[in-house]
Amino acid sequence: MALPSESPPKEETPLDTFFLSFSHEGFVHNPARSPVNSWKALCKFQSWSDKPNDHPPKQKAWKRYQAALVKELKLYFGDVDDITAWKTVCRAVGCEEPPDEISKCKAILKKTHVNIVDLIDWAKRGGEEGGGKVRIFKTVAELRNYTKNSNKIFPKHLLKKADGRNVVSRVFLRPIFVRY
Repeated sequence: MALPSESPPKEETPLDTFFLSFSHEGFVHNPARSPVNSWKALCKFQSWSDKPNDHPPKQKAWKRYQAALVKELKLYFGDVDDITAWKTVCRAVGCEEPPDEISKCKAILKKTHVNIVDLIDWAKRGGEEGGGKVRIFKTVAELRNYTKNSNKIFPKHLLKKADGRNVVSRVFLRPIFVRY
C-alpha cells in the first residue's frame, strides 16, 4: 500500500489509467489536476458538459471514473486492521501525532466529516509532504452541500460491494443523497 506520507506513486494510479484511456481520442491527462477537475476537463473535451447525466457515453464514463475512485482509495488507505492506515487518515485530518491504537484513532475520526474525493486528492498530491490537510466540515449537512455543489461524489455503493474493509469506508461514509 502506498501511503500519503511517502512520495506519491510514480506508477500510473487507477485514476490516471481511467483518464489516459481517453488519450487515443486526443485527451491530455494532467496527473497534477484534482480528480474532479480532471473529470470536468474530460467532459469539456468530450462535449459532455451540457449533456444530461443519463447520456449513455457520459454515464458509462462516470461509472468507470467512480470505480477508479474506489481503487484509488484502496491504493492510498489500507485495511481496517492496519494501524499505519489509521494513523495516515488521522494525519490527513490534522492530528499531528496520531495514537498507536486503532480504537483511539477511531475515536478521533468518528465525528469528523470530510469529502472522500478531497481525501483521495490529498493522498494523490503527496499527503503531508504535498502540504495541507483535508478540509473538515462541522456537520453532515455542510459536507452534503459541499459534495453536491462541487460534484465531488464518492460511490458509497461500489465501496461496500468491493469489500468494506478500508479504513476510510469505516469512518467517513456519510448519507449525502438522502431520500425523505
